[in-house]
Amino acid sequence: MNFCYFEKDVLVLENEHLRRSFRIGLDGRFRTIELVDQKSGSNLISQPGPEFEFSANGDVLTADSFRYVGYRTAGDVGRKELIVELEAKGLCVSLHYEIYADHPLVRKWLTVTNRERKRTVLTDFAWEKLNLRVSEGREEEVWSYYFTRRGRMAVVNMDDCAIVVDDPKLRRGFILASEAPGCMKRFEIYWKGDAVSVMFNNNEETIFERILDPGETFKSPESFILVYSDMKWQDVVDGPYRCFVEGHLTQMDPNALPSVIVNNWHPFLGKINREILLEQIDLAAEMGVDMYQCDFGWSTFFGEWSDDLERFPNGFGEIVERILSHGMKVGLWISLPAVDRESPVAKQHPEWLIRDKDGNPWHMKGWDRTYSMCLASDFKYYITDKIDEVIKKYHVSLMKTDLSSVRNLYIPGEHAGCYAEGHHHRTHNASHLMIYEAMFEIFQELKRRNPNCIMDLSFELYNVVDGTDLALTKFADTNWFTNQDSGMDTGVRRALCTRGRVVAPYTLNFGGCSLDHPTARDYGMFSVLTSHALFYGDLSKLSAEDREYYRKWFAWIKRQRAEDDFYRYYKVSDVFPVPDAADPQDRRDPRVQLGELAGPPTERQLHEQREGRIWDGVAKVNDEGNGPIIFLRPGNCQVETQRFRIPWVLSGRRYRVWDQNEERLVGEFEGKVLQEAGIEVTIPKQPGAKVLVFSSIAK
Repeated sequence: MNFCYFEKDVLVLENEHLRRSFRIGLDGRFRTIELVDQKSGSNLISQPGPEFEFSANGDVLTADSFRYVGYRTAGDVGRKELIVELEAKGLCVSLHYEIYADHPLVRKWLTVTNRERKRTVLTDFAWEKLNLRVSEGREEEVWSYYFTRRGRMAVVNMDDCAIVVDDPKLRRGFILASEAPGCMKRFEIYWKGDAVSVMFNNNEETIFERILDPGETFKSPESFILVYSDMKWQDVVDGPYRCFVEGHLTQMDPNALPSVIVNNWHPFLGKINREILLEQIDLAAEMGVDMYQCDFGWSTFFGEWSDDLERFPNGFGEIVERILSHGMKVGLWISLPAVDRESPVAKQHPEWLIRDKDGNPWHMKGWDRTYSMCLASDFKYYITDKIDEVIKKYHVSLMKTDLSSVRNLYIPGEHAGCYAEGHHHRTHNASHLMIYEAMFEIFQELKRRNPNCIMDLSFELYNVVDGTDLALTKFADTNWFTNQDSGMDTGVRRALCTRGRVVAPYTLNFGGCSLDHPTARDYGMFSVLTSHALFYGDLSKLSAEDREYYRKWFAWIKRQRAEDDFYRYYKVSDVFPVPDAADPQDRRDPRVQLGELAGPPTERQLHEQREGRIWDGVAKVNDEGNGPIIFLRPGNCQVETQRFRIPWVLSGRRYRVWDQNEERLVGEFEGKVLQEAGIEVTIPKQPGAKVLVFSSIAK
């Protein structure tokens, strides 16, 4: 099939899954006239739309403001890029459309070049703006906030990077996704008629602006529209969406992820020293931990990152050597933007400081000893070299980077961006996106210099509480996305479930399960395994029996990953509900606007309003149905036994089911029986968990 061709006055980009067609009018106007799902034959375009929309020096411009100049193609095997050139007086716009042989989606971004002799100010920027409908009757449901909130429309800032629009009667729809970073994201879906827009945040704290001098070019982030039909939207998220995200938008190689990690932030909260760490490291090694991560508290001045000789009189190198001597890897914590007020770098380079509208230095709440440096300044070169030095000096295999850089996420609205002059940004609003761009440049350079070091970008540094997205996973390996210190309560359980659907679950790092918490053995550890085994805890508080219990499970994790790495897989379909707990979310006032659905809520929705009363789980199985399925019963759930369909097995195969908790064979089952009748699961403990391992066998 041709990827790109002309048919009369229509330019067509297509693969076997979809077709996007553009009409070039006699007056030079360019617009999308078709977005066709090839399987159903349905055209999602309800009427031609603006194609894009932004303001230049206050004038609102769309595709109709420009004239078509020409097109060209690029790409390689399996991928074709169509570049369409448009121009108007003083501006040139290049529209980039990318299509893949194996994916039912089209990806888009654009560039704007200033041909004027004066500066051009870009604001209110939407790089994808179409009129889309799944059905004529407008029966679509819009699933936002990590696919948990259902409405007739949605306007979302900062949180979502992907939203489902689904017609449940027709079993078809589309996923709209943005690759804009952090608090710069905005979606508008059916806020005004049939229009859907992927755009920058234009009204809340971190508003977008870009200043272009003559000859300068701005490139937008990417977005994509994924179409589907004859599928449940949950299976689309588990299948085609995840396949593209992990294959094209995820830097992290799951093979490089240690099987078991212990981080010492909780309960020590930075109060660590030589004696504490040597004891904890030896205990971690005894339990079979693969990486020990030292969080805040190991160094002296922020910004200098030298050994704290009061806490570690023999130098921090002694701690590193003890970790390595056990065959474990070293994890470390560092702040990217924060420097101690009395540090040499703060005193020598006050011109790098983030400054508020009154010209005063700024710091993140709770870190009064520090100032925050602007990453969109020459500080980015200094801190890149400094972190690189630390990685090499201490043989770091996972570097967690932390603390706010764009906005004060714990006091929303108090501070966002940088007002300083002489930085790489030209205005305050322009600093918001440029700080993110500088952050990604730092991460790319550190990864180039240290390809075997896992680079973690925390939610504080990313500036949205409990937030993660597709821009982050392109430029960083992992995201420490939440801190909720417990045995893994239902709030963290919900966060792991929901965030693990929009990004690859092995990119999520988190503070949650303390191994010495009373519920960790029976519940918390298994909740963690839906992503990967990362723990808090004071290991000296564990009994010998506890340590042996964890050692056995950690050994099983390693054996199971060696057989087929279950950390790669994440499937829930419509079998497992979202854990019934309050949504962890950013501390700003809610800005998600949802249209009410007609009709009463379903019984399950009412059930989910009562926190911690329903089972949930995750299938960590491959495409043949092999691997573990983790079932979780929260603390307030009174149901001990439940039956679940297993739709991920193959109907023509027979499966052996092993209960890993009780180390016994459950039985052998036909795939079709598991798909239709399911399997009965009992979890006697409350809270508790069950791990069943499915293995296909020859008939």
